[in-house]
Amino acid sequence: MLKPRKAARLLLRECRAITHLPTPFLFYKGTALRVLRFVLSALSAAFLAACVASAQAPDSAARPAQLIVKFRAPVEPEHPAFIDDLSRDAGAPLQYVRPMSGGAHVFTLKEPVRPEALAEILERLAGRQDVEYAVENRMMRHQ
Repeated sequence: MLKPRKAARLLLRECRAITHLPTPFLFYKGTALRVLRFVLSALSAAFLAACVASAQAPDSAARPAQLIVKFRAPVEPEHPAFIDDLSRDAGAPLQYVRPMSGGAHVFTLKEPVRPEALAEILERLAGRQDVEYAVENRMMRHQ
């Protein structure tokens, strides 16, 4: 814990650095306190604005996702009618990205979704009879 005398010296040094004024001027009619009050109020306002901005972002957890879907039989996932059928079953618009090795295909959701909605979409796709598995395409790390 700082002793009062040391804290006062630190405050003087900071105020001098902020105002670039000689030390005796800082004590003239409470200038040091006014400068300190101004700095603290500016920092408080900036912090409050940041908090309000982060609170107003309702879909901060929503993000675009890619899905890996493997079908039981060979399919043509580039065909628009097939993608429309798959999107209807998923309950969200899908777009074909590319094939993968092993017969799986990568699709992306056209709109960002929350994690709960993504789990529901994957469950719907996995429930189709022609789908072997449907998972989110994400980075896997060895532990």
